[in-house]
Amino acid sequence: MMTDEERDKQLLEQEEEGAVHQDAFEEPVEPKEADVRVASGHFDPGKRASKRTVSRDERRRRSSGRKTRRRTLIGIGGGSIALMLIAGLVVPSLGGLGTVYDPAANDGSNQPPPEQVGTDVPIMAGEVIAIDAAHEPYTTLPPTSGPRYEEPAPWGISSTQLAEEAVVRNLEQGAVAINHNVTDPAAVLVLREFIEEQQNYPACIVAQPHGSVPAGQVVLTAWGVTETYEPDDRVGMQRFIGTHSNVGPLFVDATCGAEVAAVQTGAS
Repeated sequence: MMTDEERDKQLLEQEEEGAVHQDAFEEPVEPKEADVRVASGHFDPGKRASKRTVSRDERRRRSSGRKTRRRTLIGIGGGSIALMLIAGLVVPSLGGLGTVYDPAANDGSNQPPPEQVGTDVPIMAGEVIAIDAAHEPYTTLPPTSGPRYEEPAPWGISSTQLAEEAVVRNLEQGAVAINHNVTDPAAVLVLREFIEEQQNYPACIVAQPHGSVPAGQVVLTAWGVTETYEPDDRVGMQRFIGTHSNVGPLFVDATCGAEVAAVQTGAS
């Protein structure tokens, strides 16, 4: 089926072939100003147009109007596509505003660094030494690195202060040492409950009273890291343990070696 535009085009072609001969026999009609123009561009009131001429001109106007509308729609569509392309380039570049830090995306992209948990301490040089062997004084107390024994201290809670060199070995294997100077029985009980609630306790945990800790305070240490807390600051201490547990330079297993020690103790 032919469209209106195709039908008008066909009629125009047919009419243009015989328009000169047929116009003389058509019944005159009153012209409109837009219908009759002389070559000079002025209206000629005396000239009369035939019905066929008027019909042909009307079809030409309709055809011209459809072409104009089609060009307008094409222009609008092209402009919309251009705007969408520009938006696709601009909007992603704004995505960095308010970016949340994602540790999994540690690819050098523009992300803020993770929050520091604890105070870094320079690593002290030191080797594995024999029990009671002399060595350089530790740079911090409680120590976070340096000379150490071959065997770590017992895992879990101790009621007395342990040998520094033994605890440093625990830290090397990934332990978090909970050093305290808490004497109030109620506070001691609260601290003990917090320690025993740790996942897979006594894995990766060594707890002891320590004479260098200020009265009523708790000092948590890991390999090369330390921080002081109030004994009831469960949130702060939990963050320290969660951040630094089992990340020492000497990996043994998921329990920092506590499971191995338990097997050895049971065998003996």
